[in-house]
Amino acid sequence: MNPSIPEGLGSSKIFKDEEMPSFMASITSALIPVVLMGITAVCEVALPEGNSFRHIMEFFGSATIALMISLLLSFYLLGTRVGRSLKDVMQSCANSVKPMAMIILVIGAGGAFKQVLVDSGIADYIKDLTGGWDISPIILAWLIAALLRIALGSATVAVMTAAGVVLPIAQSSGVSMELMTLAVTCGSVAFSHVTDPGFWMYKEYLNLSVGEAIKTRTTYTTALAILGLAGVLILNMFVG
Repeated sequence: MNPSIPEGLGSSKIFKDEEMPSFMASITSALIPVVLMGITAVCEVALPEGNSFRHIMEFFGSATIALMISLLLSFYLLGTRVGRSLKDVMQSCANSVKPMAMIILVIGAGGAFKQVLVDSGIADYIKDLTGGWDISPIILAWLIAALLRIALGSATVAVMTAAGVVLPIAQSSGVSMELMTLAVTCGSVAFSHVTDPGFWMYKEYLNLSVGEAIKTRTTYTTALAILGLAGVLILNMFVG
């Protein structure tokens, strides 16, 4: 296996001091979306729904608009302000998009495949399948989360779905809710493979083949999940 950075995502160019942006310009362009979204969050908590300033900030503080404002500002602060022509700035943007376009498409396709599985109702099937298993509640919680992870791909969807399935089991078993939460969380990171958008991100950014990505990512996520389960079972010996 020989991981490498995909062509276009890295550059070996050495910039001169006069080509470098100032510290304030760099910080400003990076922090603008954070500031806008932070103000929006404060407004949603502190101001009533009918407040006009809140409505304005809900628009400018939305992720899409805040990032677009930051991008446009960076065109000036990191481009035309330091002497670069607008054509040069646009060419730089085009060169940056090229290597990312295929990665974004592949990740999006993986996410779409995951959503097809979610909408097909496979979570309900797994719930019915595991309903009569007579094993340790901790191991059962881990297995349910792991099965959902394999089927759905997304760890977030797996852990949220498994939490709803496992809750009645946790309440009736008497096992610590904290330990059951840890078991579900550990199970949800196992077996990352082709239905996981993160799997494709890992593959594309390291420029690996599908086989190489399965050998590494699927292996290490499964190892993490099993080690986590072992840790939960050990904790159960003392907490339980």
